[in-house]
Amino acid sequence: LRACREAGGCAFDTEFIGEETYVPRICLVQVATTDRVWLLDPIAGLDVTPAWELVADPDVCTVVHAGQQDLEPAIRLLGRPPANVIDTQIAAAFLDLPHPLSLAAVVEMFVGVRLGKGLTFTRWDRRPLSAAHLGYAADDVLYLMAAWHAMREQLESFGRLGWVEAECAEQVDPERFGFDVDRRAERVIGTRNFRPRQVAVVRGLLEMRDEAARERNVPPRS
Repeated sequence: LRACREAGGCAFDTEFIGEETYVPRICLVQVATTDRVWLLDPIAGLDVTPAWELVADPDVCTVVHAGQQDLEPAIRLLGRPPANVIDTQIAAAFLDLPHPLSLAAVVEMFVGVRLGKGLTFTRWDRRPLSAAHLGYAADDVLYLMAAWHAMREQLESFGRLGWVEAECAEQVDPERFGFDVDRRAERVIGTRNFRPRQVAVVRGLLEMRDEAARERNVPPRS
């Protein structure tokens, strides 16, 4: 954490399991500067709260890829939003690349490194983790700072860096995290023409479902 602050920025990612509990269980936190990588293991008993303090530190640029879920614990655990965040998936879109662009595509395009295939259906809460799992987790942050530096040069030349910074700040607005019954109701209703009473029923059911899921510590969809 001290090295990240001294560098003024870091790459950040997490591995979590979100299919079993109301709040996803964080199994690993990956942090990297331009020359070092750390894997932090909360399952081994390590208190990773300082990692979220790093994410919420406006003096540190936190670089993620499609990282909204990875950043959410900062608000939930600290009561403070992530600050000074750059999401390379968003940055890629402002370079006129397809959206959403994968991390592997970003790294290959801007760093010239081809990442290995992802480990699907991994139980990140099992220990010990294999060398392949550790390598895969490290790769998620290993090249991210280099990719961002290359993207930043292009964005500055196009005059679009400010656009990216503004959009990334919007993505970590506290209102985007947590249970939002209005947003959920819009997704359920879609383009259908519901009467006010029907809308009220949908909202009530969504609120009841979320409360029941929180009490039972299961995902709302279950």
